Order: sequence, then structure tokens, then C-alpha cells
Amino acid sequence: MRLPKGVVALGLVSLTMDFSSEMIHSLLPVFLVTVLGASAMSVGPLCQYK
Repeated sequence: MRLPKGVVALGLVSLTMDFSSEMIHSLLPVFLVTVLGASAMSVGPLCQYK
């Protein structure tokens, strides 16, 4: 029994959204420090809440 095309499409969308969310969470501290000039002391507590 095959899954409907809509279910497969929603699964792929969910997979890509999860992947992009994980990428953003890992790159956010680098962006805050290098681009916005935030200090490491201020970024540390922000990155503890995920």
C-alpha cells in the first residue's frame, strides 16, 4: 500500500523545515557575535533556551 502524494509532500516539507531550524539554531550564536557584535557573555544565556 502506497502513501498518498500529499502525505509524502508534507513529510518532505516537515523534514526540510526541521533541518533548516537546526541549521539556524547552530548558526545563531556565530551571527550574533560576528555580525551584530554581541559579547559572548550575552550570547551564552540566550543559547541555553532552545
